Amino acid sequence: MVQLLGTLKTSVGLRRQMTGGSATRPRRGILGAMPSTPSIESSIVQILRCPATGSRLRQEGDELVAVSDESRRYPIDKGVPTLLKDHYS
Repeated sequence: MVQLLGTLKTSVGLRRQMTGGSATRPRRGILGAMPSTPSIESSIVQILRCPATGSRLRQEGDELVAVSDESRRYPIDKGVPTLLKDHYS
């Protein structure tokens, strides 16, 4: 029993050294694992169209831009594009 407790203390101490002082793993939420600029798969972007002009869209950072009218930009929020006719920036 004493040997088991000694081994446990040693493994906790090693884990603290490896994680910078925490005996447990750092928690990462779902959003913490997402990239800062979410990318939409190219096969999905090829299907999407501008709701106002019907033209193709291309991704520029965190926006989808209409190919025929670059002033029509649609935001991507947490990986989901907002493609509303009156909601372009």
